[in-house]
Amino acid sequence: MLELAAGSERRQAQPLKRPRLLQPTSLRSALDRVSNDHVIQMRDEFPWLDSLKASLATNPLVPYLEKDAVKLLDVAISADEAKPPYEGKELLEYLIEVGVLRRRPDRRIDAPDLFLAGLGLRRKGGVKRRSETA
Repeated sequence: MLELAAGSERRQAQPLKRPRLLQPTSLRSALDRVSNDHVIQMRDEFPWLDSLKASLATNPLVPYLEKDAVKLLDVAISADEAKPPYEGKELLEYLIEVGVLRRRPDRRIDAPDLFLAGLGLRRKGGVKRRSETA
């Protein structure tokens, strides 16, 4: 991730405003690329990840209330797609167990940064995203 962010900084024409090595936007962009790559690589182990991503796309803003997360995970999957090993609440607990999702102390369901962009999810606030040609 740091290598990607440094490469992005090198390609930028504007100098850094403060004495720092990397801009937060470069780190955010690199994290998004790493997240996308990670989710693509995980398809070998979890072939149903694409159908999960499609169902989460209907409401991409995390964190979710637990009941809303279960509803999103209950979206029907067509017969030709790989199916998750569980459904509903059991699938939610499994995704938390393997680290794809996490439960916050206030019981809301969130996605770790490593999965956020790769699953097409986003959080309100944070570092503004910069459009970048890779």
